[in-house]
Amino acid sequence: MENVFVGGFARTPIGKLDGNLKTLTAEALAVEAIRAVLSETGLSSDEIGEVIIGNAKQTSTHSNLGRYVTLAADLPVKTPAYTVQRQDASGMQAIINGYAKVKSGNASIILAGGTESMSQIPYEILNARYEFAPDKIVMHPIEAMITGGLPREKYGIVTLEAINKAMGEKYAITEEEQKEFVQLSQRKAAESPLKESITSIQVKLKKMTLDITRDDIYDRIEMKALPADAAAVCLLMSKSALDDNNLKPIAEIVSIGTSAGDPLGEGLLGTAAAKKALNKAGKSIENVDFIEVNEITAAQVLATAQSLGISKSDVETKVNVHGGALATGNPWGAAGAILLERLISSLKKADKEWGLALCGAAGGQAIAVVVRIV
Repeated sequence: MENVFVGGFARTPIGKLDGNLKTLTAEALAVEAIRAVLSETGLSSDEIGEVIIGNAKQTSTHSNLGRYVTLAADLPVKTPAYTVQRQDASGMQAIINGYAKVKSGNASIILAGGTESMSQIPYEILNARYEFAPDKIVMHPIEAMITGGLPREKYGIVTLEAINKAMGEKYAITEEEQKEFVQLSQRKAAESPLKESITSIQVKLKKMTLDITRDDIYDRIEMKALPADAAAVCLLMSKSALDDNNLKPIAEIVSIGTSAGDPLGEGLLGTAAAKKALNKAGKSIENVDFIEVNEITAAQVLATAQSLGISKSDVETKVNVHGGALATGNPWGAAGAILLERLISSLKKADKEWGLALCGAAGGQAIAVVVRIV
């Protein structure tokens, strides 16, 4: 079995819903990230064995987004590509798929990541083909589209507010504690020096051209992550591929774990996924240096910390050390890939070695990845 390394990565800034990046499609954002990682590493696109892109809010437009962006980014037509969907964890799932292919020796270089334009998600009009009349149309905005494919007759319409409330009550997390965590995330994000992997995006707005170089930061206190726009990709490579292309590895993906559970509780925390990944790596939660958790809601992150045995002091110093989605918003399909890249950048910046990225997903699923800086 091959060891799997990250040979390079890039991402766009994260844009607020209907903000500076609202005119860019998920495809356009992914193309920017792909071109950036190839430019920064100097890797020839001919070397890429496959492209795998995660996208949560898929539509009938470019239903195989992975193939579309591969061609739009001017990669060779011979390059296979496909799209995966695992809600918030779609980008991380794409990376895991690429990891598995390199690990098994079936590829030496995979370009994987995720993309999402929450600003451009269309409304759904149910039953339009049968009864297209204004008084019979049911339209679903973005805020209602978070059920993760759950059977509505069994779970009803699941909202992030309901999930946050349920977890707060179950784990005895007060509203004040949640507010403090949101403020902590926003402060960390605002003070973050991490710019290494962010590629600038030029956006034309009316008569101006803006050069977007940093993530947008929300300053209002919300217990749930707001929708956002972004894309992130990384190069997964074998040792021989790195050597052949004169590239140095940034990090090694050591182990992975997946889990599923109660969609309104334990499943979203991903405790089982984290423990699987840590056990495979021979690590405990106490001896990883940093932990990145997708901030879907404030109570969910604090409940995750409780369930993994992370102390309150470590929540402040080891969890999401440069802020998270409660500060910048949650670009679903890109979220998991951004988590992994932020974790690697954070470890390198602090001269640390071991990290855990944990990404929960709507519907009660989660993915965990353990990385080591090399």
